[in-house]
Amino acid sequence: MSSRRRPAAVTWLSLGLLALGLVYLMRMAGGLTAPDLQLSVPRWYPPLTGAVWGIGWCVCTAASFAGLRWTPRLVTIIGVAFLAWYWFDRLVFVRSEYGLRTMPLSLGLTALGAAAVIAI
Repeated sequence: MSSRRRPAAVTWLSLGLLALGLVYLMRMAGGLTAPDLQLSVPRWYPPLTGAVWGIGWCVCTAASFAGLRWTPRLVTIIGVAFLAWYWFDRLVFVRSEYGLRTMPLSLGLTALGAAAVIAI
């Protein structure tokens, strides 16, 4: 059995996926332990979305590090679903002045991140 060397860009992408997974698992933990605050979303929304995206990105990371042949398709599906959710969430729930002012930057970073993942 010959060993294939993983390109450095794939390793960096995998580490980025791991970072996203950990951030969303922290969102889940924070949502479960947060004090009662007035939110624009239901109380269950932050921990649930944190768990879904945290697990999704961690599965993508494990598949990427393992070098499974279906990993690119999985990352594409999770990535497109994530971007759709992110923008839905932002357009429906974000109503602060800061959120509205940072919308162009978020759009630019979304495009840049998607382009980087597609290039890799």
